[in-house]
Amino acid sequence: MLFLSAWLLTAHTAMAQPHLPAEMYQSSRGAIVKIKDRGDGEWYVKSVVRGSNVYRLSQYIESKARTHGYHLIGKDIRTNKADLSFENNRYRLNASIDLNSDNTMDYEIERELN
Repeated sequence: MLFLSAWLLTAHTAMAQPHLPAEMYQSSRGAIVKIKDRGDGEWYVKSVVRGSNVYRLSQYIESKARTHGYHLIGKDIRTNKADLSFENNRYRLNASIDLNSDNTMDYEIERELN
C-alpha cells in the first residue's frame, strides 16, 4: 500500500510539471525552483544547479539555443556570473547565471516575444 501511495504521488507530481520549451536548457544537475508560463509563448524558469563552472553551463545554454535556431546577440561571461542573449524570428532568450558560495549556481532563463 505504501508503494502504491508513493507511486501515485510521483505520477501526479510528474503530470503537474509543465512542458518547457525545447530551447530552454535545463541541467540534469539542477532543480527548478520557479516556473512561470506567461502566455503567448513567454516563459520564465529559475533553477539551482549543482556545480561552480559558470563557463561550462554557459556553453550548454548556448549550444541548446543554437540547436533550436537562435543566434547569439550578447554574451558576458565571468568567473562568478554570466549573461547571455539570443534571438530568432519570433522570440528572444535571456539567460543569467550567478555563482553561489555553496558550490551551486542560480540559473534563470526567460523567453519573450521578439
